[in-house]
Amino acid sequence: IRLAKVPGIKEKDIIALGKIKTFIIASKNKKFPVILFDPGSGVEVQQYGNIIGNLVSHGYIVLAINNTFIGSAIAFPDGRIVQHVAEILSKKTILEYHLHPEILGDVLYVRHSLYNGNPLLSKFITLMDLKHIGILGHSAGAQTGVNLAVRKYPKLFQAGISLDGPPSLMGRKSPKPSQIQAFHIPFLRMLSAGWRCFYYPNIMQYDFKLDNNNYVVLLAHKKISLKKCGVPHALFYTGHMNFTDESSLQYQPAYKAYLQHKKLIGHLWNVGTADGVHISKLINSYVLQFFNQYLKNIPSQAYSHCKSLSRDSIMLCNKQ
Repeated sequence: IRLAKVPGIKEKDIIALGKIKTFIIASKNKKFPVILFDPGSGVEVQQYGNIIGNLVSHGYIVLAINNTFIGSAIAFPDGRIVQHVAEILSKKTILEYHLHPEILGDVLYVRHSLYNGNPLLSKFITLMDLKHIGILGHSAGAQTGVNLAVRKYPKLFQAGISLDGPPSLMGRKSPKPSQIQAFHIPFLRMLSAGWRCFYYPNIMQYDFKLDNNNYVVLLAHKKISLKKCGVPHALFYTGHMNFTDESSLQYQPAYKAYLQHKKLIGHLWNVGTADGVHISKLINSYVLQFFNQYLKNIPSQAYSHCKSLSRDSIMLCNKQ
C-alpha cells in the first residue's frame, strides 16, 4: 500500500495494519493434527493470517508454504528477496491453465520433510500427529498444490480443502469429467459467488461426483440476478480475495482507500460486496468444522447432515 502512493492514506493508518494480530493457544504434552497450506499466485501466506490463526487456535499445526517465483516477493533467511517470475503468472499461463510444477514440488517437499528428519522441523515433530494430515490451499495453491497433490498422491493426506480453485479450465464454460470426479479422501471445494457471474453461471448444476465425503460450497445466496453480473467490475457477493485477510482488512482506512483507488471493490479477483467480516467467519467455520470432522473425528452438523451454515451459502453433497 505504501508503494502504491494512494492519495489520502496516512502513514499511521498503514502502521495500524501491521499491528493487527491473531491469537493462538499454547499447549504441552499433546499431539496436534497437521495442515499444509499453500497460497495463491502473487501472494504470500502472511495474507492468510485470519484462516491460519483460526486453525492454530483450535488445535492444529499449520505448515504454510511461500512458493518461490510464484509469490510476489519471498524473503530468504540470508536477506535475499526473490520476486515472482512474470512468465509463470502471465495471462497466457492462467488461461491455458498450465499447472505450476513449482507449487506441487514445494508441497511434496514439505510433506516428505515430516518423515525424513528435516532439522528445521525437529522441534515441532514431537507435537505433530502424523496420522492425521490435511491440506488446504487457495487459488493456484488450491488447484495445483491441493488438487493435483491429492489426485496423484492420495495416501499422503487424510483430508483436503480447495479454496476458490477454478472449477474448470479457465475460459471453458463446463469442466472436463476428470475435474468433477470425487477425490479418494474427504474433500471440500469452496467457491466464491464471482465464478457464477464471471465464467460459470450454471456452476451449481455441474455433475460434481460427491462420493467419499466430497462436498461443494458456494458462498452466495440461492437466488442471484445474473443480470447484475458485468465485466470487469461486477458487483459480486463474494470474490476471490474474500479467502484472504483482505476480507476483513478492507474496512481499515488505508486498505479501503487502496481498494477504491484501484477500483477493485466488487471485482471477481478481489473482495465482494458482502460483509467481509461475516464472510471470513463463515469461511473459517466451514474449514474448521470440516477438518474437525475428518482429522479429529468431531461430528459436524454441516458435513454429517449436509446442512449449509448460513442462508448466504449453498452446500452440495451426496447426503441430499
